[in-house]
Amino acid sequence: MLKSADGGGRGFEAHLGLFIRVKTYNEPCIDENRWISMRRLFLYATVATLLLLSVQLCFLRAQQTITIDGDVSDWDALGIQPVYTDPVGDTEAWSKDPSVLGVGSTAEPPDKVAINDKCRDLKALYIWCDEEWMYIRIDVAELYEGWSIVSTKITEDNEQVTYPNVSAYHLYFDLIPGGQRDSAAASDVDFQRNGYEWEFNIQFDAGLYGEDYGKPFMQFPDWSTVPIEDFGVDLARSSFEMRVSKALLKERFGELGTARVLVASIKPGEPKGSWGTWAHAFDPQHPGCPGEAAWGTCGPENDRGSDFADVMPNDSLEPPSGGWWEDWLSHVTNMITVNLAPTAEKAAPTLSWAEIAAGIIIAIIVAIIVAYYMLKRKT
Repeated sequence: MLKSADGGGRGFEAHLGLFIRVKTYNEPCIDENRWISMRRLFLYATVATLLLLSVQLCFLRAQQTITIDGDVSDWDALGIQPVYTDPVGDTEAWSKDPSVLGVGSTAEPPDKVAINDKCRDLKALYIWCDEEWMYIRIDVAELYEGWSIVSTKITEDNEQVTYPNVSAYHLYFDLIPGGQRDSAAASDVDFQRNGYEWEFNIQFDAGLYGEDYGKPFMQFPDWSTVPIEDFGVDLARSSFEMRVSKALLKERFGELGTARVLVASIKPGEPKGSWGTWAHAFDPQHPGCPGEAAWGTCGPENDRGSDFADVMPNDSLEPPSGGWWEDWLSHVTNMITVNLAPTAEKAAPTLSWAEIAAGIIIAIIVAIIVAYYMLKRKT
């Protein structure tokens, strides 16, 4: 038995009191250990959850298809390369000339000509396919807010129509032998001489009609049209994107292999009532006339050669040959060859970044709940 100095039992009581005091002193350490355990469990659970989400996100991104939403960053994230890159600054001389562009109802203010020319300046063409869709992206040198100014005209048929003043875009696709030899919008280009007749073209001007951009449309050799609903404009990257149903193309033209493509930009002329209310190409040979509708009025001898401001490929046109009474058209001599076979497997469903963020938040909440109950079971 422990004894005190005076031989009594006070030594045992003193040691017992010390033990009790130590026990009492250490009790808060037990709570602190619980808290440390809970924090560790929460950390482990959160890290595991985020790792799982990261792997799943990488998997989805690796398989993700292109979303037509006016943001072309997904093209770059998927590493899609252009099928053709065009030099910047190679538009026709008239596209930079205020003395030509400052005439008529589609006149551009002198201080806008240079920047409007950049809207007509083609930069790159992307075409990417999966089993169901052909995705198309066109980059230009530079777009700006409000770039495609829309004007209003009362036609000779007493109909009010709108038309963009700055730029419109054409894509011509040659898929099979035969097709249409004439260019759209009466832009004075012939596709027949070298066997490049087209099976369909895509046209759009991206002018703002109300609150939305005007939709592109497909046009066929009989001049019938089909609208393209999936279309977006990325102003920040000066890009347009759209997709076309491959089922529609197969229904009309059979199995898809390679295609030859020509891309062009024009400045739209004003609609002419006697020719209908659709806009013709601005004619730089006789500016001030309402597009090719005034061909006879302004003089055919002055109307020689393409009305395209820029083309891809940039060596695709040869000028008219002979006198104006023999030949006033430019002729297509080259096109871009692209493969319309699938370049990607059918993609997983696309997740938006908002959906991904919501999933991470839910995962963290679940991790907290799991950590709490795991700690509760331990205690």
